[in-house]
Amino acid sequence: MLLALSPKLADRVEIVATDWSNDALTQARKGLYICQTPEMQQDPWVHFFKKMDTGWQISNRIKDRVTFRSLNLADPLPREGVFEKPFDVIFFRSVMIYFSEDRTRKVLAQLHQIIRPDGYLVVGQLDSKMKGLSDGQFSHKQGCIFTPCSLASAA
Repeated sequence: MLLALSPKLADRVEIVATDWSNDALTQARKGLYICQTPEMQQDPWVHFFKKMDTGWQISNRIKDRVTFRSLNLADPLPREGVFEKPFDVIFFRSVMIYFSEDRTRKVLAQLHQIIRPDGYLVVGQLDSKMKGLSDGQFSHKQGCIFTPCSLASAA
């Protein structure tokens, strides 16, 4: 989406895709989306995909920007590789609904450490209702979008 809105940013965009399941990562690396709806052909992002018999294949232009990484959020986040630099946006959808309230708080604290102060945390609709989000680490912006609170105000 960002590449479509601002092609000039294409060389600066990095995407990190994580999951605890190696099977899910293997499937994601294929970049094949099973979707046969006619609406896809009118989607403004369709030029990033190639129509296949079984669905839509994401373009190499996008796929080459993605680093896939196995990650278990029950463990501390690594501080090397793709996690060395702060993230501008973290898409964290349909994840927290599986966590206890305590685990949610711990994971959000880790995300707070790796997101830029002016960054965005985008969560799923059900995730946005989780109690841990209202603990002062993130501030509700609108809908399912949150911004990090400053460390002083989060303490």
